Amino acid sequence: MEYLLALVALGVAGWLWHTGLEARELATQLAREHCAGVDLQFLDGTVAYAGSGLERRYGKVQLRRQYRFEFADRDGQRHVGKVVLIGLQLEELRLDTGPIPR
Repeated sequence: MEYLLALVALGVAGWLWHTGLEARELATQLAREHCAGVDLQFLDGTVAYAGSGLERRYGKVQLRRQYRFEFADRDGQRHVGKVVLIGLQLEELRLDTGPIPR
C-alpha cells in the first residue's frame, strides 16, 4: 500500500513539473509576443516564477500561476511585467510603466 501511495505521489509530482514547464514556456511566448507587438524589448529571454495557488473556475479547481518578466522601453528604462495563467489559459498580462524599484 505504501508503495502505491509513493507511486501516486511521484506521478502527481511529475505531472505538476511537466505542466509547470508548459506554463512557463507559454508565459514566455506570450510576454515576448506582447512586447514585440507594442514595440518594447523583452529582456532576459524568459519569465520568472512568482507564485501559484488554486482557483475555482467554472466548477473546477485549477492551478493559477504567476510569472514576472522585465522589458525595456524606447529610452532603455527597465520595467516589470506580469503574466497570470489559469491552467494553460491567459488570465492577465500587465506591463508596469514605472521604473523597477531598487
